This record gives sequence, C-alpha cells and structure tokens, in this order.
Amino acid sequence: DSLITLAGPLPNLITGGVLLGLKLILTFTGLSWLIAAVPPVTALLDSIMIVSLVWGIFNILPIRPMDGSKVLDYLLGKFLSQNKAEAVSIVIGALLATGVLVWAILRQNFFMIFIGGYLLLINGGFFLALFRKNKALSAASNPQLVQAEGLYEKGLVAARNHDWKSL
Repeated sequence: DSLITLAGPLPNLITGGVLLGLKLILTFTGLSWLIAAVPPVTALLDSIMIVSLVWGIFNILPIRPMDGSKVLDYLLGKFLSQNKAEAVSIVIGALLATGVLVWAILRQNFFMIFIGGYLLLINGGFFLALFRKNKALSAASNPQLVQAEGLYEKGLVAARNHDWKSL
C-alpha cells in the first residue's frame, strides 16, 4: 500500500532529478552552452525541474492528506501499535502543517498561506481530537475531514489524468 502511495510523488521526483542531473552534467563538462544557446528551452527545462522537485518533495511531507502521511502511518505501524502510530503521525502532521503556515506568513506568500491554512485545518482537527482523547481519531469518524480528504484525492486523480472536467 505504501508503494502505491509513493507512485504519486515518485514521477515528479524522477523527472526533476533527471533534469537536475542533466543540468549538472552539462555544467561540469563545459557543455552547458548547448542548452544556453536557446534561452526558451533553458527556461522551460528549469521550470519543469523546479516544479517537479518542489511538487514531489511537498507531496512526501508527512502532513495529512499528502501521500507522505500515509507512508509515515505505514512505517510507524511497523514499530508501534496502530493507535500510537496514528497519534505520533497526527502530532508530526500538525507540527509540520503549522510550520508550513508560519513559513508562508513570514515569506508573505499568499498562495502558500492558503495551502498552509488548509493543511493546518485538517491536521488541527485530528490533533484536537487526539488532545481531547476523543474517539474521532480516525478520519472515518469525522465527516468534515473525510470530505476534505475526498476532495483532495479527487483533485489529485483529475490532475494526474488531466481530466479537469470531472472537478
């Protein structure tokens, strides 16, 4: 299941890594003039590389509903009971979501403030349920969180399939 989850960010990381590797090879061998001779191509490849790496890295962060949270749940489940693994994952996710929001505010990046607020809203709900020792630790018992994760997953599927009409 965690291997399937990694299928989301893995193509982005591979694409970005290959382009970064190609750029480094061309730079260190003195052949960077091959691509630099055509500035639009250089700009396009640099943009694809940066977006792919950032998107892939962001997607593997262990913050719900990102793919990284599912991988963390799986890995922690190997060493801890399911309840403890979920509690540790919730705390890590809430702390990282708070960090994303604080970073976005300090950078005055309004798009990331929106994303960080959304992530904190989801992870804060899980954290409050854990803190209050509520039985709503699992997503299935909290309809708002289920709906938010469902919308996120629907958006990912539509983006991966380039099927924007389904949104």
